[in-house]
Amino acid sequence: MRDVSGIGVDIVDITRLRQLCRHKAFTEKVFTKSELGYAKSKGNSIPHLAAIFAAKEAILKAAGTGWTGDNEIEIKHERCGRPYAATFGSLSKTVNGKELLISMSFSADYAIAFAFLSKAHSRKRS
Repeated sequence: MRDVSGIGVDIVDITRLRQLCRHKAFTEKVFTKSELGYAKSKGNSIPHLAAIFAAKEAILKAAGTGWTGDNEIEIKHERCGRPYAATFGSLSKTVNGKELLISMSFSADYAIAFAFLSKAHSRKRS
């Protein structure tokens, strides 16, 4: 049984993100070096960055915090490709003790992400 703490979804226009990524100040504020490296390793980095950005926005919506000015989330990937989030600072206090699940996808024009925040309860076995 899970108690839902928050859900969030975000969609990003890839063309718009491409324009924003032309500004180094934007990329340095929004993405970690690891995220930038991951996206660059994929060839066409912009759709991957758009999905990462959408995931961060969805997580902040699920947590109910919004952007604080600090980059308190890093999107990482397991070997199988499954995304997960590492949180830092005040955001990690907000999600502490909760399970944070994310899903990301993109097409030629848009990237979308969904975040689910819950407190997991163990089931009693009879």
